[in-house]
Amino acid sequence: MKTGLPLVIICDDIDDETLSSIVVNKMRGTFSCCVVKAPLYGEKKLALLEDIASITDTNVIKTGIGGNLGDISIEELGMLKHAKISKDMTTLISKNPDKKRVKERVNLILEQVKSCEVDYDREKLKKRASNLSGGVATIMVGANTDIEQKEKKLRIEDAISATSSAMDDGIIAGGGVCLYKLSKSLKVNKGQNKDEKMGMEILKDTLKEPLKLILENAGLNSEIITNRIDKNKNKNYGYDALSDKYCDMMNSGIIDPAKVTMTALKNAVSVVTTMLTTVSLITDEESKKNML
Repeated sequence: MKTGLPLVIICDDIDDETLSSIVVNKMRGTFSCCVVKAPLYGEKKLALLEDIASITDTNVIKTGIGGNLGDISIEELGMLKHAKISKDMTTLISKNPDKKRVKERVNLILEQVKSCEVDYDREKLKKRASNLSGGVATIMVGANTDIEQKEKKLRIEDAISATSSAMDDGIIAGGGVCLYKLSKSLKVNKGQNKDEKMGMEILKDTLKEPLKLILENAGLNSEIITNRIDKNKNKNYGYDALSDKYCDMMNSGIIDPAKVTMTALKNAVSVVTTMLTTVSLITDEESKKNML
């Protein structure tokens, strides 16, 4: 039976002769077909294929254990509303998924999440569950010039990454306020040695810098503003440099993903630790000549 619909084949491997035949027929316009190599390996590959089968309302054909490609009819194939396939990524959007079957599949994955002890595997399972239960959004980016379009695209990609990070570990007050408040809560213990105390003092001073730098870049007096922030007991109280006013940063929508801030702090400490164990460093000498 001919349908005239394009065909997507997701398989472990395909021989050269079959692939050449598909390419030739595609070029002739006989039919439209695309072959995608199944991702991952072993049991993880099979599990992902089962996920795809559940949203397309079909079954995985397992050759060697009773499955035969020659016995498959068109009625047994799954249906997609849209498939976007590139060199590195494949996005599949289901047409009319069996909601009951998809829900059962999601519940099965969530049960595996509870029993999984490895963080990496747990994150992958959560991602599979979200792919089955979530949707796909398309963001169209347009501009007058290529440079402007590229800049907008990068900003949107940053926003998407930040949102994804916020969904993982939540949000904190932005504008350097969270780190500034954190510096106030750090206390130097009496039991620490001289080097540890010095390191703690350096860390406390460093945590204050992002807020001060934002204020100074805005042409403001950082001392006056930070003194007022210190007197306010609200942990989210800060200064909106753009609107030139004091406010609750969370209520004003000035936020940062917690994961981004934590990662930045950890990486900064890691770099400093490496520098402390280094015998010598090389840097550029500032030019003493006046710039014209």
